Formats: sequence, C-alpha cells, structure tokens
Amino acid sequence: MSSEALPISPTRFAAALTDLPLSTLHLKVLELRNSIAHLDYSNEQLRPFAEGTATATATSTSTTTTAPPQQAPSSTTATAEPDADCADAIRENEGVIARMQERIALVRAEVERRGLGWAEFSERGGAGGREGEAGGCEWWGYRRGGGGGGGGLTVVVVWGGL
Repeated sequence: MSSEALPISPTRFAAALTDLPLSTLHLKVLELRNSIAHLDYSNEQLRPFAEGTATATATSTSTTTTAPPQQAPSSTTATAEPDADCADAIRENEGVIARMQERIALVRAEVERRGLGWAEFSERGGAGGREGEAGGCEWWGYRRGGGGGGGGLTVVVVWGGL
C-alpha cells in the first residue's frame, strides 16, 4: 500500500538530480511547489473540522468539496467536536510539505553546484504565484484566490518557444 511505502531518501534524491538537465530541475521545482500548494489548500479546508469549529451537515453525502471555505458543506456550531482524522491528515500533510521543501532545497544546491543562479527558480510575481523561465519555456506555478471571492486554486503551465 502507498501508506506503507517510504519516500526516497534525501541522499538518493540529491544523487538522482546530478544526472538531470537544467530544464528538468525547473520542472521538478514547479511540480514540488504545485504539490505544496495543493496540500496547503487541503489543510485550509480541513482545519475548521480539525479544530471543531465546523461540522459536516447531516444531509451531505459528498466526501470531497471544491467550494470556497465560506461555501463548504459545513455549519458552525459551538458544540462541534474536533475531528481527529482531519487533525491527523493535516499533520501528515505538514510532514509531506516539509519533505518537499527539503527537496526544493536539494534542487537549489544542485543548481548552485553547477555554477548557475537560483533567481529564475525563485518566487516572483504577486499573489503567491511562482514564475520562471526554463530553456525557452515559460512556466507559471499556482495562484491562490482569484476574482469573485472564489478562493480556489488555479494551476497554469504555459509552454512556448520550443
């Protein structure tokens, strides 16, 4: 089962990076940042239930929600009990986020080991967006929020000049 599988060790991950071209390192950073964004969003959705400030409605049969937090199928009550499963999921997500951030640091070390700058991998652009350019490819990571109070998550990748 995937819950029993161990992630690749940082040492093996760093060793694997040495054979990858720069464009692939760019994409790996984008992938990691995108995954972190989704885990952050998931934690935001789980937090009210984990804290006991929201409960699922009795009529809701859906196990997934894509609605913004203010429209999620929940009701706030003073008697809500904290949901231990949601709290566990948040803790697990935070551990995964920490490992992903460590991997981004390993990619940075590899880029700098090659004598290249990290600036094109770094966060730029407002609203939590991440931008860069990799070998003629323009790419953007994620943007949180958006117009109309949606509070959703948008992932955009634009390829050009190939």
